[in-house]
Amino acid sequence: MTTPTVPTLVPPPSPRAPEAYPEHDKLGPLATRAPGPVSFDDGAAVRAHVLAAVHDALEPARVARTRIATDPGGSVHEVRKAIRRTRAIVDLVASALPRRERRDIRDALREARRTLGPSRDLTVASKLLLAIADDDQAAGAAAIAAAAQADAPPASAIAEDVDRAVDVALAQADAIAAALPDEISAKMLGRGLAATYRQARDARRKAKRSDRAVHRWRRRNKELGYQLALLAEVPAAAELREALTTLDDALGEVVDRLLLTEFVGLYGASDPSAGAALLTRIHDELDDRRDQARRASRELYAVRPRKLRRRLRRAMAPVPVDDRAPEPAAAPAGT
Repeated sequence: MTTPTVPTLVPPPSPRAPEAYPEHDKLGPLATRAPGPVSFDDGAAVRAHVLAAVHDALEPARVARTRIATDPGGSVHEVRKAIRRTRAIVDLVASALPRRERRDIRDALREARRTLGPSRDLTVASKLLLAIADDDQAAGAAAIAAAAQADAPPASAIAEDVDRAVDVALAQADAIAAALPDEISAKMLGRGLAATYRQARDARRKAKRSDRAVHRWRRRNKELGYQLALLAEVPAAAELREALTTLDDALGEVVDRLLLTEFVGLYGASDPSAGAALLTRIHDELDDRRDQARRASRELYAVRPRKLRRRLRRAMAPVPVDDRAPEPAAAPAGT
């Protein structure tokens, strides 16, 4: 069996601003429990593997809810990340879910995540702006960040939003378990992953001229990494996920600056001259990083979705008996 070659992507050389949260939203390990090797030709075992991944994806959200009083920003971040991971799993097994249940679960997860967006964006943008501003721009950036604090929601409102979002997300875990059939085939997993890849590939193509497409591209890129984590034992999937992780860093640079353009455009009136200078710099960096990310990912997204699906399906297939390594010869008697 030939393993597809996956390019090693090189992120833009310029340093990135310090992270807004101690634990950045990278494509880290999805599962915290080790269920053991998965036999992808055993539909019941695959189903159990998927449900364990849903449980593990949502566990950080449970923990985050208990920390909302001491770390509201970090809690919002963890809950949003947990919901994104869960959404990725839903899309991976989409063909196994009834249409109505699939739609309802997706809609519920989407709305739960969106309710946490405004407070998260405000916090992240403020920290990023202060981090990238040079000495001449520091005072203007501080004034813009201070002006934005007038729109910051109170801690009690953030806690309520987090609590509600976690409840909704946990309810979807039960809905997924109830809607899934008794068995899930490797073919279903390959179909779901290829669909996410197709969406990411399409968003990448449009990202040259569309800011919204850049956001879609990064979201789908992340979700591909989360989906591939369920196939961690498949070499082809592991190599692809490593390349996606590197690309996520590059796309993070782009999305950061897209967020900052909106943020400075909205709150820059507090210091128009500083806002104009910051926007010029941000736009220049945005264009450079957008082009770099698209060029670096050209080979990664060159494969057609159908071909990728076939590759992964073959990689998940059980090894025929004749192709397995021969049993070691027994030692001669008396030795």
